[in-house]
Parts: sequence; C-alpha cells; structure tokens
Amino acid sequence: MTEGMGEALPSYLVEGALNYLSDMTGFSELHADMIERGHVRNTMIVPAGATNIHGNAHGGFILGLLDSTCGMAAHTMGYANVTVQMSTNFMKPVRIGEEIVLEARVLHGGRRSTVVSCQVSDVQGRVLVSAQATMFNLEKLDENSVIPKPFYPRNDTCFDIRTRV
Repeated sequence: MTEGMGEALPSYLVEGALNYLSDMTGFSELHADMIERGHVRNTMIVPAGATNIHGNAHGGFILGLLDSTCGMAAHTMGYANVTVQMSTNFMKPVRIGEEIVLEARVLHGGRRSTVVSCQVSDVQGRVLVSAQATMFNLEKLDENSVIPKPFYPRNDTCFDIRTRV
C-alpha cells in the first residue's frame, strides 16, 4: 500500500495522501432559482461538508454541482442526457459558508448533443469557476416520456413548479 515506483513512501506522504479521502456532503443544499428553455440558475450556501483539506470547497464537489446544473439546462432542450465531457477552470477559491450562484446556458442544442456553458459566481457577480460541458442526448422527451426518478430525494423545496409554467 505504501509502495510506489520501487520504494516505500515516508509516512508523512502516506498520511497526507490519505487526508484527501473524505465523506463529502452537501449536494442537498443546491436549490433551483430559475428554469427556462436553455437556461438554469441554481444557488446554495456552501456547506461545511464540502470542505477540502485546505478549508475551501472541494473541487469534486464543485464539479458535481456544475454537472447537475449543466444537465438541467440540457434537459430543458427536450432530451434526456448524460455528460460526455466537461472542461473546468477554477479561478478563485469557493469558500465554505459563501453563497454561490451556478448559471448554465445552452450554447448548442442539437439532436445528438448539447453544449452548455456554466459559471459559479459569488453574490457580487465575480466568477469563481467556469466550465463548458458536452452532453450526449439520449432520447427526445415529450409529455408521455418516462422521467427517471432521482436516486436520492429531490431537493426542490425552494422551486414552485406551478408558478414557473
């Protein structure tokens, strides 16, 4: 377990590497503020459970939020979808306890793929993280389509679908 490239690692390197393992939590704090065709805005206050070893939001946590927000925007184009590629630039740290805004816009909505641009900003509008995702369109959706249920309970308490039709 501590071996690599032919020599044993010092214990401080093993311990430091093991510190990257964590039980990240907090995805349930993401809330939908707006859903329109080709445009989604979500917000959250970054929870303590999303912390990396440096005390900021974990990059994997932020990627998960971006992936969900991009998938939502692509879904509004009328296709079930999965992510096939995402390019991300982390420009400033996302702080624990900070309110963030994730905004996704469809750049291209085709029959086979959807390209989405997404940004994570603070409430002052400063861009912290920028991403672009390519989503593979699985099938065209209509009112008779079976929409898969979420694996975990859905977090839509702040979004009233009745007022957004």
